[in-house]
Amino acid sequence: MIKEQAIALQQADAKIDHLLKLIHDLRSPLSAILNALPLLERSQNIISWLKGIRSSCTYLISLISNITTAAKIDAGQTDILHYEPLLLRCWIENALDMMTSSAKAKEVTLELEIDQQLPDYINTDRIAITRILTNLLDNAISFSPIRRTVKVSCQKEEQSLSLRIVNEGLTDLPRDLFEPYVSQKEGGTGLGLAIVRNLVQKMNGEVSAYKTAGGDCTTFLVNLPLESNETLIQCEPATEEPVTRHMGNNGLNILIFEDDLFLRSVITEHLLQHPAIKKVTTTGSGQQGLRHATLTPPDVIIIDDKLIDMDGLTVVKQFQLNNRLANIPIIIASGGLNDQDQIRYLESGIQEYLQKPYNMDILINTIQRITSII
Repeated sequence: MIKEQAIALQQADAKIDHLLKLIHDLRSPLSAILNALPLLERSQNIISWLKGIRSSCTYLISLISNITTAAKIDAGQTDILHYEPLLLRCWIENALDMMTSSAKAKEVTLELEIDQQLPDYINTDRIAITRILTNLLDNAISFSPIRRTVKVSCQKEEQSLSLRIVNEGLTDLPRDLFEPYVSQKEGGTGLGLAIVRNLVQKMNGEVSAYKTAGGDCTTFLVNLPLESNETLIQCEPATEEPVTRHMGNNGLNILIFEDDLFLRSVITEHLLQHPAIKKVTTTGSGQQGLRHATLTPPDVIIIDDKLIDMDGLTVVKQFQLNNRLANIPIIIASGGLNDQDQIRYLESGIQEYLQKPYNMDILINTIQRITSII
């Protein structure tokens, strides 16, 4: 029996590893497309089409994330939570912005109410709490009749952060509402609410759903432990030779390791639009990038965890062995790190992670935080 259990666990781990590799390959081109669209929107008269493409990409990314999380839950794996200061109002407004396209498609209005007694900053896992809110919003929008309102409130209740999402519709609340693969909507995966419950429990919180007295509205309520952080004062809003682009003479020099050629071009274009960045060098090869960094040490290094010739951790260790390069800030980018990968990076001293597809605002904010320059 023990041997059979060990084999089953090994097979489950292998399945997760295969899925993570597949997701990495999917996220890179999606990241390139998603970040190329803003460049086109500013220069071409095809905004409505481009916004539709952006919405489709966002949905696919969300779907991939949900499938990955569900597979990890099935295999008994869990993601490591990374708590950090989060500007509460800025975060929740950005989360609602992510759902604007879905809401407009059904002519649904999103209303937000934030308790003024809440602290400006809280300590939480940004990715986990965002997925909780966006999955609940997606569910609420899906079940709302057209031209109705979904209300979102963020309140302080004793030592808890209370998120309440209210929508009309969803006449029944089945007992297995939060179980995986239970979906009452056409095209639904049945994963969103199960993932919400899993993430809330991991964060030592509670989630529930109930109908109003008249039965016209459905409310989803999430309570999470509230830990404020008022110490911050800044708002977060194939082997080839490395390619370098210059913009001006003063500013940051950034080196990017990324195996997707189109994505390298898109990231470079975005970064060079920032006045504090003067040079961006990109490569898909760990060896070529290490050679370039030795000759011209950069100010910041961004490393994809899967490169043409080596993995990201190997590149990180090579930098740490070089006295001239050991103290350069490093950001790891990934389409899907498993628990073991995250532990290895943490043990190597790497604290900064970005999950593909890149959010350029988050990337630039991360560079700002680790350099204190821009």
